[in-house]
Amino acid sequence: HWSSPCVNMGVVLGRLAKQSLALDAYADALEREPGNPVAYFNLGTTLRQMGRLEDAAGALEDLLDLDPAFPRVRLALANVLGELELLDRARQLLEEELEEEPDNAACWSSLGLVHVCNGDAEQGEQCLLQALELDPYHFNAIQNLINLYVTLNRRQEARALLELARQLDPGRTDRILASGPQFGALAELSPE
Repeated sequence: HWSSPCVNMGVVLGRLAKQSLALDAYADALEREPGNPVAYFNLGTTLRQMGRLEDAAGALEDLLDLDPAFPRVRLALANVLGELELLDRARQLLEEELEEEPDNAACWSSLGLVHVCNGDAEQGEQCLLQALELDPYHFNAIQNLINLYVTLNRRQEARALLELARQLDPGRTDRILASGPQFGALAELSPE
């Protein structure tokens, strides 16, 4: 009836990029111990990695019902819901998480993206800047601000953030530049 070895096996299999086998391990863990919150969380995150967003949301909702205090379950669920374009519920979860943990840069970054996707660029920018105030090297917040500034035609600010992004992670920065024609004007910062 001990589920922890199954959860640990799932983690190892996930790190070996064997997600299907990891899912089996988490299912086995939940069969042995239906209330294992770590198994639910890992199941949800693995399903998200596999692109099975509805299933991931279901597993994370089950975890939230089971253990509302589980660390960062609201953030994980909100990110999945954001990908599913269920932005109002995502915003609600992020705001709840920030009530409990106001210094969580990842939550501020995700909340900023939700606001931007909802058409509120000003509020989105404020949340993203709050994320960077808490963690000046939070790459997702930097990336989201670059995208926002390019959209708003604020190229100077986008370029400054692009230089920081390149220092932090050149590979991811190159992928940002390659992700669309809107970054053409910023590509001049690319190393030759």
